[in-house]
Amino acid sequence: MGYEPRRCPICGDPKTEMKEGREVFKRCYCEWEKGFHVRLARTVFKTYYEPKMKRMSDWKPPIYFPAKAGLFPSFIRMQKVVAVHRLWDYCYKDVGVGTWSALLRSVDEGRNLFVRGPKGSGRGLISACIKFVAAKMDISATPLPGDFDLFKNEILESKALGREGAEAKALVSEKYADVRLLVLEGCRAESIIKFSGEETPVKFRGSNEIDSLLARRQMTRGGMLLTSDDFIGQVSNTMGDRLLEVLASDDTRLVLMLSVDEANDLLAAVASKQKAMAEWVAAMGAFKAEKGPERKTAPEKMSEKGEFRMVEEALFFEDAFPNIPSDTLTGNRVGVMLDVGDGFPPCILSTYAAFKESRERKGAEYKEGIRAARVAAVRSCKSLASMMIEKEMEEVGRILSLAAGPQDRMDELAREATRMRAAMSAAPTREKGGNERAS
Repeated sequence: MGYEPRRCPICGDPKTEMKEGREVFKRCYCEWEKGFHVRLARTVFKTYYEPKMKRMSDWKPPIYFPAKAGLFPSFIRMQKVVAVHRLWDYCYKDVGVGTWSALLRSVDEGRNLFVRGPKGSGRGLISACIKFVAAKMDISATPLPGDFDLFKNEILESKALGREGAEAKALVSEKYADVRLLVLEGCRAESIIKFSGEETPVKFRGSNEIDSLLARRQMTRGGMLLTSDDFIGQVSNTMGDRLLEVLASDDTRLVLMLSVDEANDLLAAVASKQKAMAEWVAAMGAFKAEKGPERKTAPEKMSEKGEFRMVEEALFFEDAFPNIPSDTLTGNRVGVMLDVGDGFPPCILSTYAAFKESRERKGAEYKEGIRAARVAAVRSCKSLASMMIEKEMEEVGRILSLAAGPQDRMDELAREATRMRAAMSAAPTREKGGNERAS
């Protein structure tokens, strides 16, 4: 006779199986479901699953309604689309071991997710949806409330001497160090001290303890989910060295959402930069028309105007943002990349020829030029750039580049995001027999 497993009298699932000649016990469906609800209640606020479970299909940030899309609606649209793609890759994508298995991979490989968005951007819902997946996948996560201020208070308590300090250290270890998914919501920078006209960020007194905790997590591997209405550059300045190291690394994915006002400021700054480049084009044209012995050499003329370095930057800028409006009032734009031909200075001709060759090859040099142009565009908005690290500037510049790119490319990405959101919103359940499926 063959082996007959023991079965649960309630759900009928097998409770045992034979492995390598030994009988081993396994969880049945009803035990798994009970464990899921325990994990859910421990990590997710009831408002997100009672009376009805919230899904990514419910993520409709009120500050991004079409009527409030600002001066550059395509940018607002693309940052939502890119956010869905980032969440899909980090949490929901099937990576070969079942529905929504990407979160398992992300946690096992020590990947992190930083979600930045202003109030009204739906950060809380995004966090709740990820923790819901963690509960389904039996991934231990930080228990409620997972608030950043509470985390800091408990870190400070763990510095105390005696029994209270020991108990606090054990609590910090259980809630933040030993879980597979560390979740901290509402991360924000410490206060700023102004003295003699200079602003100095106050460093958190428990920064060394945070560094030690993060170092311990890096050794054991595990993922982190951080949400904030501040940028990494603001938060990391006051939280020690290790947090910046972690968030700036390739192991951290970014979901960056700007408010409509921030997007408008960015567009105005980039438009101003493009206008300066257009003025340089006009100056170059005026030089081209000059005749006679008084005509100056190109390097001398450009050096006088302080614009010689704009040649290559202007070409990459135009390629990175081909359709961005340069006049925020009329929507008109002025092209930088002209049909360079005879009569232009030799240095311009050689720079343009080298750029065209680089663009055709699409090699490392061209990619670096585009990356630098995207960062330069964000740097032009000093109010935003002062709060960001370069990694954030690259990401915002990439979104801006998509929004200023071909319409068919934007439509394609939006269709993919719609399909992804539908898959995210299909709740996976555990079939009898232990298989995951989407219902």
